[in-house]
Amino acid sequence: MGLNMFEEDLDAFFDLDAHGVEVILGNSGDIITGIFDREFLESLDIQGSSPVLTCKSVDVENLTRKDPLEIDGKIYTFVRAEPDGAGVTRVLLELT
Repeated sequence: MGLNMFEEDLDAFFDLDAHGVEVILGNSGDIITGIFDREFLESLDIQGSSPVLTCKSVDVENLTRKDPLEIDGKIYTFVRAEPDGAGVTRVLLELT
């Protein structure tokens, strides 16, 4: 029961009416929701922003490098997943 309650809490967090976006997983055509952001990064004195999708881990557990994702009509490719161990994953993306 606790797991289902936690999953329902995550559904509310990624709700499209709040701040979630719809994401189409290109290889399967599945539609998931998540929070899309362009995070500021700095490495070796190079600054920029990187697209990041935060979503339920279960929704992206089968993604592999270079899988396409469509967000707001743009195609991104999967780079890396950073699961938090509590059911949420940050997905680092590249714009295609």
